[in-house]
Amino acid sequence: MRIGIDANWAIYEKAGIGKYTKNLIKNLVRYDKKNEYILFLNYFRQPEERLRAIKAIIKDSRAKVTLEIHPYPAKIKQLLLQTMLPANWIFKQEIDLFYVPFFDGVPKVGWDKMVVTIYDLAFMKFPDHRGKRLSKYYLKRTKQAVENCQKVIAISESTKKDLVTMLKVDSKKIEVVYAAISNEFEVIKNQKDVEKVVSKYLPKKQKYILAVGTLEPRKNLTR
Repeated sequence: MRIGIDANWAIYEKAGIGKYTKNLIKNLVRYDKKNEYILFLNYFRQPEERLRAIKAIIKDSRAKVTLEIHPYPAKIKQLLLQTMLPANWIFKQEIDLFYVPFFDGVPKVGWDKMVVTIYDLAFMKFPDHRGKRLSKYYLKRTKQAVENCQKVIAISESTKKDLVTMLKVDSKKIEVVYAAISNEFEVIKNQKDVEKVVSKYLPKKQKYILAVGTLEPRKNLTR
């Protein structure tokens, strides 16, 4: 099977979606020897840096991987995807399955089999956090994505519930697939090692909560 992946988020985004995309691609091509992968990327600036970034992700690949690179900015691609131009004309490839890690990459006229990951509907629950204009755009593109894709991956049961109740997505169309833990993390067995690090930032024995996400109101850190 020829599986196409919108890989832009793996090299552009440093936060959650970027990490999710990067590790998903890294491990798919490392462990799947059966399927062929076509990674779609488009960039105009810093081409050498972008190429090094994607090559570092797939360096341990055991699958056949093709890089389909288009030399124009990501914003141009986003505009093209919202037209009636067929996806195979935009991407210049015939594939069996197209996976998109973010709703904004789902084409209006796509392939027969497409899958998208939806992380949350925070822009609907808390529109003021993103701003009304951006939240309205997110809603429009998310609706389009879940309608055009044959399968929707939700990263939690909570997100699945929101998709069903707020966007009326058929529950049978949604698969809950939890985000895995990167192999960069490990359990520290020696408590002294933990204390050594914590003591650099906090007084001895002070209670704390470690948060490694972005600083946004929707993260509810104040609570």
